[in-house]
Formats: sequence, structure tokens, C-alpha cells
Amino acid sequence: MVRENDFDGITRFYDFMAKLIFWDRLHRASIKWLDTLNTSDTIVVLGGGSGKILKYLAHVKSVIYIEKSTKMIKLAKVSAPENVQFICADFLKYALKSESTNVVICPFFLDLFAPIQLEEVLKKIARILKKKGSLFVSDFQYTTWWSKQLIKLMYAFFRITTRISARELAPLDKLILARTFENKTYLPLKDGMIFSKAYTKVNRD
Repeated sequence: MVRENDFDGITRFYDFMAKLIFWDRLHRASIKWLDTLNTSDTIVVLGGGSGKILKYLAHVKSVIYIEKSTKMIKLAKVSAPENVQFICADFLKYALKSESTNVVICPFFLDLFAPIQLEEVLKKIARILKKKGSLFVSDFQYTTWWSKQLIKLMYAFFRITTRISARELAPLDKLILARTFENKTYLPLKDGMIFSKAYTKVNRD
């Protein structure tokens, strides 16, 4: 039986399918801000899949790679640098120390969650980030009629194959900015229905 948000069943062809539909656009969006990281940073990657972004994180102090799929982690370990700690777990159920992380990276991860779960995910991300810590998000957005149809089709496919929690795409940027985050000074990448954006954790009274 397929578990909720379980990508084990499509691990072998997930990257091929993504490249077939989007060429290298998903990968380019995922690595957009990684050259801004400091060597002293501790990084948490959420739902990184087969780990293609890991080679761009070899220069940082420590990477905690949290991925629910055991098969995705197996793929990611093949060429991972030595600074990566792999954790096969549900992010919402795994305990991380408060304010222990400089940067959280979410490569096409937040779109998996239903609204109530997404609120919990964003709360936990804010909790583990240090003061002025960064959140890097690459994901989808509605732009044209065609993008809406394609995204709806993707949700239908992933509901069948992975039992993702979400039934439709939430307004991710709006929800992130409504919490304890604000835009960083970096110019956001907008590539049609794909966006990549950097946020900063802020304290709001």
C-alpha cells in the first residue's frame, strides 16, 4: 500500500519524467541561490529526491538531508559529498533542535502538503532556523491557463502514484510571507510556472 507522500514507487523514472517535461528548468531553479551560502553554514534540505543538488553544497559545513523515500536516499548517497547526513523520515515527525540551522532548502517540496500540514511545515522551518536564517524555495505557481491545466494534471498523477497530501497548488509565496519570513534582497527567479525565491526569517511582534 502506498503511504502518504511516498515517492518510492516512482524513484526510477522521476528524474527522467521531470526532465522530459521541464528539461533542466527544475534543476536550475533548485540550485539558484546555492552560490550565496557561506562555508560555515549548516543546511537542511527537505525532500531533495535523488540528491542532484548535493554537489553544489560540498563547500558548506554540514548538510542534513531529510527525505521520506528510502529509494531516493539510496540514489542520493551514490555521489554525495562527505558533509551530508542522511535522514529517512517525515519532516513533521522528525525532531530538530530549535534555531540550529542557517538555511533550509525546499526544492519542490512545499507543494506536497494540504493547507493545514503546510502551516505546520512552515512553523517548523521557522523554528529550526537561526535568527535571520534563510529559506530557499523552488516550486510551481499558476500563471497562464495552460500552467493551471498542467499543474492540475500533475496533482492527479501524484495523488495516484504517491498519495500526496495536497489536492491543489497553494499560493506558496503568499503563505510564506504571511508567516515569519520576508523577501531577501536577491532578485527572484521567475520562469513561467516555476519560481525560485529566497526568504529571511524575521521576528514579528
